[in-house]
Amino acid sequence: MRAMPSAVPRGISVESRKHLEHEIHHIAHVLPGQGPIETFIHHNTLHGFQHLHFEQAVVEARRVLGGRGYLPLDEYRRLYAIGRITDEDLERARRERNGAVEPEPLLRIGDRTVTTRDVERLALLHGLDPLEPGEGAEPRFGPNVFSVLRPELSAEAREHLLATAKREFEAALARIGRDFTVADLLADLLATPVPAAVLEEACLDGSTDESADPDAIPRALDTLGIPEDARAGYLDLVRDKLASGPAKNRPERWLEAEVRKVRRVLLAHFGVEGTLPAIAERMRRDPEGLAVLSLLRASLASFGLSDPFSPIHAENLTPEEPVGARIEALFERIEHLEAWGGPAIPLDAELAARVRDTVRAHLEERDGALGPHAGAATSEIARLCLTVVHDLGPDHLRRRGFEALRALESAFGGPPSSESLIAKLTTRDPRRQMMEHAARRWEEHIGKVGPETCHRDLLLALTGEDIHEKIHPQIMRVTMAFLDEGLAAWHVAGRSLGFYDAFRKMAEHDRFFELEDLPGARDALRELPPLAVDAILQSLERLGVPELHWGPYLRRICVGLPGLAGMVHWRETHPDYPAQRAHPIDLLQFLAVRLFYEVLFVRRASLRAFGHDGDVDAFRHYFSNHLPELLVRHALFLGELPDFLAERARALFEARSAGTAASDDGALLRLADMVFDLKQSAEHVNGGHSARHHAFRLFLLAQHLGISPGELRATSLEGATRLLAALDACDPDTLTPLWQCAYEIHYRDGVLEALTQNVRDHKPYAGRREAQIVFCMDDREESIRRHIEEMRPSYETFGVAGFFGVAIAYEALGAREAVPLCPIVATPAAQLCEVPRPEAMHAWASRSLRTRALAALRDVIREVTRNPVSSYFVIDILGFFSLFPVLGRLLFPRAFDRMSRRAKHAVLPAVETEVPLDREREKGTAPKQGSLQKTHFTVVEQADRVAALLRNIGLVRDFAPVVMLSGHGSESRNNPHLSAYDCGACGGKHGGPNARVFARMANDPEVRALVRERGIDIPDDTWFLGTEHNTATDEILYFDLGDVPHDVRPAVEKLRGVLQRARERSAHERCRKFESAPKNPTPARALRHVVGRAADLSQARPELGHATIAFAVIGPRSISQGVFLDRRSFLISYDPAIDPEGTILEGTLLAAGPVGAGINLEYYFSTVDNTTYGCGTKVPHNVAGLIGVMEGASGDLRTGLPRQMIEIHEPMRLQMLVVAKTEILGKIYEKQPAIRELVGNAWVHLIAMDPETGVCMSFQPGKGFIPWEPQDLPVKTVKASAAWYSGTLDFLPPAFIRPDEPPARGQAAHA
Repeated sequence: MRAMPSAVPRGISVESRKHLEHEIHHIAHVLPGQGPIETFIHHNTLHGFQHLHFEQAVVEARRVLGGRGYLPLDEYRRLYAIGRITDEDLERARRERNGAVEPEPLLRIGDRTVTTRDVERLALLHGLDPLEPGEGAEPRFGPNVFSVLRPELSAEAREHLLATAKREFEAALARIGRDFTVADLLADLLATPVPAAVLEEACLDGSTDESADPDAIPRALDTLGIPEDARAGYLDLVRDKLASGPAKNRPERWLEAEVRKVRRVLLAHFGVEGTLPAIAERMRRDPEGLAVLSLLRASLASFGLSDPFSPIHAENLTPEEPVGARIEALFERIEHLEAWGGPAIPLDAELAARVRDTVRAHLEERDGALGPHAGAATSEIARLCLTVVHDLGPDHLRRRGFEALRALESAFGGPPSSESLIAKLTTRDPRRQMMEHAARRWEEHIGKVGPETCHRDLLLALTGEDIHEKIHPQIMRVTMAFLDEGLAAWHVAGRSLGFYDAFRKMAEHDRFFELEDLPGARDALRELPPLAVDAILQSLERLGVPELHWGPYLRRICVGLPGLAGMVHWRETHPDYPAQRAHPIDLLQFLAVRLFYEVLFVRRASLRAFGHDGDVDAFRHYFSNHLPELLVRHALFLGELPDFLAERARALFEARSAGTAASDDGALLRLADMVFDLKQSAEHVNGGHSARHHAFRLFLLAQHLGISPGELRATSLEGATRLLAALDACDPDTLTPLWQCAYEIHYRDGVLEALTQNVRDHKPYAGRREAQIVFCMDDREESIRRHIEEMRPSYETFGVAGFFGVAIAYEALGAREAVPLCPIVATPAAQLCEVPRPEAMHAWASRSLRTRALAALRDVIREVTRNPVSSYFVIDILGFFSLFPVLGRLLFPRAFDRMSRRAKHAVLPAVETEVPLDREREKGTAPKQGSLQKTHFTVVEQADRVAALLRNIGLVRDFAPVVMLSGHGSESRNNPHLSAYDCGACGGKHGGPNARVFARMANDPEVRALVRERGIDIPDDTWFLGTEHNTATDEILYFDLGDVPHDVRPAVEKLRGVLQRARERSAHERCRKFESAPKNPTPARALRHVVGRAADLSQARPELGHATIAFAVIGPRSISQGVFLDRRSFLISYDPAIDPEGTILEGTLLAAGPVGAGINLEYYFSTVDNTTYGCGTKVPHNVAGLIGVMEGASGDLRTGLPRQMIEIHEPMRLQMLVVAKTEILGKIYEKQPAIRELVGNAWVHLIAMDPETGVCMSFQPGKGFIPWEPQDLPVKTVKASAAWYSGTLDFLPPAFIRPDEPPARGQAAHA
């Protein structure tokens, strides 16, 4: 890190500032878009990657943000096991993603061909992942992995392997006495060198005298169990094996050694006695164990590898514990390396001979050729030559001998070929290879600083210190103190100056720098430039980050605290947000402060470990001269060293940090040699093949493919390598998109089967409807709509975006400010206020006075409890009284909530209100800061909105006497994410006011007259009623009931009765997914339960929100009416018959598409990776600054959805079924970039249903609309929804709900 001589760094210019601002603007796209938690707006978590195809985006997001984009592979395999994904789904997914691509042949086995498709299927279903170096197979695959075939094998593969094993064993058994001994048999079955071990033991005694014991041979043959008719041939085989050795003519020696070795091998592998009959009986009784072991040995033999899993030593056949033996051998090798001063140079026979020739040439030189100091030189030559000879082995030259040879050649010259000899030995020198390896690793490390990593990553890899563990809590403390919106009692001084200036002012008095012992912190603080952009440039210069890498480096810094950085960016992009107007902050200011701390902590860590300031050039210079240290540090802090090496390295670095180590270069060099030797020997032999990575996977692959040991032994190395290469190609990035696509196809096909059959069976309703209800398109309304239509087929329901086309800013009665009730992409057209009705003005005045008094009392209590003096005296009293509400909400939530409402009503009686639509602001009254100037709608504007909505949903004729509009919202206790349950189309707020305003517009005679002129004739006896549905309690709040005409009131009362029963049924259906709900409750009890959940202070799941959302239908209700969709579908009403050009559809897609996709994708990503893209469990959440939540008292602001909201969610991209011609959809797709991005990049799936034929076409990116192929799946039919869902907790496929024919109209009215 460069010195800090001045407040303004070199090279600052207008261009560099603009470049930096451009980079920061680009960084903002990858940050979370979530704003203050009070207004939670669902959005695509990866909105910054939405310009990419979905599959590319999740890979890029993983690289940048570290999050997973799909479910774990094991979860997809679980779904396959329970039938939620089938083989047909996988095949359809493969065709839709890749087309009809023919599989590539890999290997010919007998009369069949193994193809890439076969390997891909096995990788999909079973994984077949390699073992890690040193890992045993048993922990992952079970204790019987080497004794039984895999349980998931197909019956055909199992039968083939067992039959082949039996046949091969019987053939080998028949060779006993002909060309096999028992030792040969075991070598053939187990690929274990039993004959060689027997021969070695038999030849230990060189005596060739005839045996003194004539019974030794018969006794040994009896012990081995050799049949009588095979003994003569058996002895001939033994004599042939001993013919050229010291034990010839002593067959009993072979037989006695064979008895011992065979017994040892059979006991270790099979637990049986060492006799031929025992072997035969064991193998015939359990051919499976033989098949497995033979297949393992054949797999190892394919790559020429020894067996690291064997219970006996591969050479001397003694029992051993593999892990312990491996560690002991490693320790001995490392000790040997240290004793000889470094690694030996490996030699082949030619090089060893050349070394001997060179030494001989030096010894043969005459003394006279060495000048006046011939005697001393001759002595030195002799000493060096002796060293070389002493350290020269048959296949290696020890380090000391190599150094002697090099000194010999350097000081005294040698034959002309000696230089090429030294060059060849140097290329084989493990130490040189170590240095070259370290140099490559260093270039990789330092080259990534900027493009991919930051200084923290470099320091973590080289020192084990994570500087962000210190920086992040401090930057959170500083920034959250600035962002606080009312939680803190004391606020940061100077917040109105902006974050950067407020920090500079605050930091002057902060003792953090001294407590952390940050060198130069005060000087650096004084040298901060006045502009935040210049401070960033100054910090980047001191860190040594080149201008080319500013963007990636700063992005890496930001994504370290994505929640906080995202909140800062949200504030920056909402300049009218009240807190932003009062206390401005932006990413420039945030990064200026953030990098200030980065510079200080990088400097401290670098000084302690390396003695420099930590800029990139200083690191580059230091490690170019300390490459061995790099290798040791990297291995140590990645945890790659065994304990004994890690202790040495740690002790060496600690001694150097403490200043007690004199010169440690030699020790570091030897340690680096050891580390490199460890890495090179860790199962990287035989051309890079290893038992755990290659042979074990081939062993598993052969089982599943039904390749017998003989067939595998007949396969060439090239063939085995092709098999594994095909398996390597099936990596998670290849498999997970295929699994996900198949998962979505399975659900899509089931729903489309039901909907297409439903269209064919649909019978239009005859006569005038009794009531029509317009709900929000929200998936949570699907169930209550279905229950209403089950009970009353004469009722008709519609679905639309829940702001009902009325974009307003709404100021509720007594509220301090208006809130926007419209999608985030829309702007409120007017600000409307709820006011008391004229007859309620006196009641409102009384209520207002009491409200102000209660507010003052709350403020006093709040300040008293926060004051450090007063709280000491009153906290015990207030705490005692506060206990009762807590106990009430925990133990008796529903009763306490009812009592609280009654108490509140007694103190603050309800006031009759209205929302005037034509009231302009009184003259001389200035609007509140940030509020709209326009406070009314003209009659024409009202007619525009009424006509537009009715056309959008297809309600242009056949109006019922009552048309109810139902907005929605949610209520619960102790729930920071409450707004996430509210209406997304209303900006995360309740949609009741929008429904109320629309109903008031539609009931206005002047508005109806204008609407009638536009072709929509609303009968005079039709009344529009605004309501709000509480999706947590299923309560329905009715607005302006006093305005309902007398002749319509009976129909309204009847409607309310139907809705009450629909509430109960909806609550009953919801209870099936609540673990704590009563089992098999009555509908009334179910309703009481959901009401109690919403009032329960301890309830983390008051409702399940949009969990399981997966589908959307944009079309007439007749498409989905009578189909059980399990609350998983958005239902948007649209009539293609009145929209021949697709104008209405275009607007609907632009409104509903982004909203639906945002909800669906936020649930998707919060489910697949709740740690990165979600906000974890609610349990440790604390509200921070009234703007978000964090876990515990520190950490980042958590974005996304909590675990309790997504526990039962099934992550699928939204399947959007649109009833329209593909020509119309194609034109909209080409015209609208927003739709093209979502659909063309596969963030949502588009399906077109022809409005005339009902034929479906699926849109495939890059291909267009492809005919959907019906699968003729059966769809169950039941009389009521409860008959289908009762007693189930998990996923349910669609079903037809076909209640009995309704009674006659008179009977229905009586009912």
